[in-house]
Amino acid sequence: MTSYTTRMNLEKPNRGTQNWDTIINANMDIVDSAFSETYRHTGTFNGTAGVTVTLSRTADSTSDYTVYVTPTTRTASIGDIEVEKTTTNFVVKSHDNNTSDTFEAAVVFVNDFSYLASNVYEKWYVSRSADITNHASLTNSGSFASIVAAIGSDAAIISFPGNKTYVIDSSIDTTASSNDIYLHFQPGAKLKPASGATLTVYSPEHIIASPRQQIVDVTNNSIDPLAFTVATGKRSPGWLGADGTGDESTELEAIANSVSGGVILLPFSTFTVAASSSDYVECNGAIIEGQNTTVVGYLGNYVDKINLKLNNDDGENNPTADFAVHPVIIRDASIKMLRRVGTNKYAIVAQSSKGRYVQASLENNITTTTNSLASTSSDATAFRVTELISPVEVVCGYTTKSGSSGTWSNSDLVEIEPTYDGGLEYVYQRCTGSGDYAEYTVTVPSDGFFSVSFVRRSDTSDDVDILVDGSLVEEALDTTTAGSDDIYTLNYYTTPGSRVIKIINQTAGTDAVRVVGINFAKLKDQRNDVSIDTHGVYVNDASVYDALNATSENDIAIFDHDAGKWGNGYHGGESSISTTFYCDGTSTSLSNGEEAICQDLEIVQSYTIDWSGSGGGSLDVTSEYISSFGGYYYKWSVVGDMNARSFYTTLFGVNENFDELMLPKYYDISALSDGNYVLPKSNYIEYRQSTSKQRFSITHTQFASDGNNYGGPFLYKDSGTYHKYYNAIVANGYKNVTELAGINFIQVD
Repeated sequence: MTSYTTRMNLEKPNRGTQNWDTIINANMDIVDSAFSETYRHTGTFNGTAGVTVTLSRTADSTSDYTVYVTPTTRTASIGDIEVEKTTTNFVVKSHDNNTSDTFEAAVVFVNDFSYLASNVYEKWYVSRSADITNHASLTNSGSFASIVAAIGSDAAIISFPGNKTYVIDSSIDTTASSNDIYLHFQPGAKLKPASGATLTVYSPEHIIASPRQQIVDVTNNSIDPLAFTVATGKRSPGWLGADGTGDESTELEAIANSVSGGVILLPFSTFTVAASSSDYVECNGAIIEGQNTTVVGYLGNYVDKINLKLNNDDGENNPTADFAVHPVIIRDASIKMLRRVGTNKYAIVAQSSKGRYVQASLENNITTTTNSLASTSSDATAFRVTELISPVEVVCGYTTKSGSSGTWSNSDLVEIEPTYDGGLEYVYQRCTGSGDYAEYTVTVPSDGFFSVSFVRRSDTSDDVDILVDGSLVEEALDTTTAGSDDIYTLNYYTTPGSRVIKIINQTAGTDAVRVVGINFAKLKDQRNDVSIDTHGVYVNDASVYDALNATSENDIAIFDHDAGKWGNGYHGGESSISTTFYCDGTSTSLSNGEEAICQDLEIVQSYTIDWSGSGGGSLDVTSEYISSFGGYYYKWSVVGDMNARSFYTTLFGVNENFDELMLPKYYDISALSDGNYVLPKSNYIEYRQSTSKQRFSITHTQFASDGNNYGGPFLYKDSGTYHKYYNAIVANGYKNVTELAGINFIQVD
């Protein structure tokens, strides 16, 4: 059977094919006719007057050839490079009137583009002008951002001239209008993003640079300086400055987090990362490819390795000799909320399925003395999750007045669409006096957006004015409705910065203007760049259930064989406790009742568990709670020296309302007697509430070398308390622990 190549439709002769040499010769003729002719010319720039270069041969038309101009020296600003073509010559112009620097021009005569490529790429050069201090600015001609905007939806190559650092103070997304923009970095060319600024490129294939060439200076942003939309091609930590010397965990983790999966290339003979398995580098589900590379340190969460030797592990997917598979942490961009509920209680709120939310409450200093290091019921501990609920609605806005006249009173916001029977109601203000006003001083974001919301009822004011810095933007607004009571929101745009928004009730009599607030919105519709100071969390306990029991550990629990006591969290024994709340990468401190809105929400903690006073060992613990769509991740690691009789790496007390176990084995839990029920080995367990069909699940690290004398993970039913899930690396056995790490991903709908 005759077969052909996919691009040029060349016949591929089989072994023994007659006249095979004729076929090969015909193929060679086709290839020869398709190849381009390429000529090289050199010259010196002559400003906007240009330099005329004579073609090596006459072209039939100007579309028969393409010119690529590359500066070969750089003693002064060159600016945009323009090429004017005729059939006999072309003119090279420098828009910054450069007359001293030299260039090289490659002229390509193309015979048949259909064989060689589907697109012709226009090449743009970023300006090296010292006057451009921020290449994310659209106002500077020749800046990186201005070129991306000018390209629009076209296919193009953007070239960064060498030996120059290009600062970007805010994020640039080259995929905003086109997935066909390539970035070419000449030697010594580097982008330098500010803190929080990210360069987004369609794929690693769209980067034209050596894998050992640094193209991004991560001095100001080592977390997320680079992002890709898809994982096609190979990405390298060398792009972020890794050079095969020193600890390069930061560069590897940042390039791993740039996109999930794909291939990470380590083009070095030796590559050094984290020094302990409790602090391994997350590889985000990527394939790690070396060039006969030895990795000194620990890697985790990769799916395969190629031409790579892992110096400090057993060659499997986990950094410890205890082979394990970790859940992949996915940081979504949905809006989340951090709440300070009380002195010892916080809550993290994220969006969930079915139009609902998930709220995890975290408390500290709650302990038990039963077989535990804790000596009281309130020993000092780090924060742990004690409650997991699914609010039916979460709202937030800004209600603090900077000035007012008349009498304003508080009202609970009850005009919420979902049915609710509890929670924290949002509080807004109302007044009845004609001419009475309220002023709100807010910071308007860079796009000028703000909104004003009112409660509409049949008895509310029909004449309300809205002013911004004294200028009228809405006159005689009618806030009444003939239908059901509802919330009415108006969106406005004004000059960014600090602005005073004034709302005046012009209705005489007793009709009330009911101001819900500035920038009021449901959490799922809220922005993270507007002023917020008030929130409401609405629950429906009758049909949407709390998933966790506060008297359970709900993370990890460790029993020291020599001390004969439990430690961690609910069991106490913690000292040197440090807790930091991060909203979008910024350390955040809240007073009671306050909230913060962000896209990336995590709680980082560290502490020591010490059994030595009872004859045991000690462990240093680091942990992170990472808020995510539908729930949260709990990421933990320990390092030290202790002998564990039991080490439960996943332990959660699930409320009795969840009365069915769906996976890894079905149980009607309500029909079971109290006791333990061993489950098939799995890294996933799913509960369901039989009436509402609400589900609760845990995805966790699965260790292979478990010394679990129960034979695997198990369900423990304790009527009147919980349906508890246990997974252990050792249970009622013996294991020396010096370092270990794991992840639990908790979800509820």
